[in-house]
Amino acid sequence: MGNTADRGAGRAGGAPGLRLAHVKPHGALYNVAARDASVAEAIARAVAVLDAELTVLGLSGSRLIAAAQAAGLVAERSFADRRYQATANCFT
Repeated sequence: MGNTADRGAGRAGGAPGLRLAHVKPHGALYNVAARDASVAEAIARAVAVLDAELTVLGLSGSRLIAAAQAAGLVAERSFADRRYQATANCFT
């Protein structure tokens, strides 16, 4: 299959003319990246390598947001309809 760049990293499903706009880690990875700087930095570096125009979505004020800002990729996010724990994780 080749490397990610060969497959068109920024294109949604490889569809011609469509590009990804953002990357958001899902589930447990989202919560780990919110508090673990090494995980957050790895995600931000990987996204920047794939496409420096992509935005990383993460919990407002989290380690992921800090890492994304340092890499030039950022958008803060929170869920207005969810409760948060003291650790900033969403209750499920």
